[in-house]
Amino acid sequence: MRHFTLSIAVMTVLTTVPVGSQTVRDAEEQGPAPFLLGGDRAAVKVLTEPSRDKAKGRLTYRLTEGWEQWPKDKRERIVAAMDEAVAFYNRHGRFKKEIRVSYNPETPTADGHYNGHIRFGGSISTRTALHEISHTLGVGTTRKWREMCQDKKWIGERANRLLRSFDGPDAEVNCDPRHFWPYGLNYPREDGAVQRLRHVQMVEALCRDMGLPVVLAESGEETREE
Repeated sequence: MRHFTLSIAVMTVLTTVPVGSQTVRDAEEQGPAPFLLGGDRAAVKVLTEPSRDKAKGRLTYRLTEGWEQWPKDKRERIVAAMDEAVAFYNRHGRFKKEIRVSYNPETPTADGHYNGHIRFGGSISTRTALHEISHTLGVGTTRKWREMCQDKKWIGERANRLLRSFDGPDAEVNCDPRHFWPYGLNYPREDGAVQRLRHVQMVEALCRDMGLPVVLAESGEETREE
């Protein structure tokens, strides 16, 4: 595989990235790299400051220390899934967060946490990545989620209003301590192009209902918790 080296003065870090990958393989001791690289030789994007005509969000991710020891096929599948999922979230949602991604063969499926960590195991796919990213943004992982999910019904106005625009005036957002439906991408049978788009839109509405600071305002600045 061809490689290229990119030096960014403001980072004072020299990083080598395979062409075509959106993941920065920085060493853990250098700290999180607040950018992603994507495209080919002629198109390198710094996605923390995305072009507004191509991306609305500022979501980024990196692999955790020891990624070199992961099985090659697992690593490639994780990178492909996260590249696609992060790009999709940035294209269709307004979020700001850096996500750390690890692999553990003992993890039955995958899990995500509000601290920004996603752990892949037995389930590696773009749908899984989209779903786990939602957990890092606050779906089922915050105190405010528990406050807004009452008797398996979401009481927030934004998410219910959005769902009614999709599914009709009687639609209601269902929830439990960890998930929401419809459009939660909780199972493979829920996947699809429309479902993915509505998933990201629903996650943004849910986060705005909760007032979480992971959501960007129209101006590009974070919202503040009340």
